[in-house]
Amino acid sequence: MKKTKKRSNILLQSILAVIVVLSGLILVFCSFWLPPQGDISPSVLTALGECFVFGGSLLGISANYKSKLYDIEREYDLRKLKMEEDKDEA
Repeated sequence: MKKTKKRSNILLQSILAVIVVLSGLILVFCSFWLPPQGDISPSVLTALGECFVFGGSLLGISANYKSKLYDIEREYDLRKLKMEEDKDEA
């Protein structure tokens, strides 16, 4: 049950990051056709930068979370194996 929830959270973060980045790109392309045509406003570039940073942070949080979880699981497995070995020796 927990793995399904973790996977759905990671999937949701990834989908949200892609949506935010795509909306930033769409904002830039739309600014080409708004008056003055062909000129990208500094506010549009600022919004695009914020979209990229937010999307990147969502993906970074997901990658960091996976890494930490893997380390914790590995440490748990090593301790469990050591306890079993100590129990067998006794």
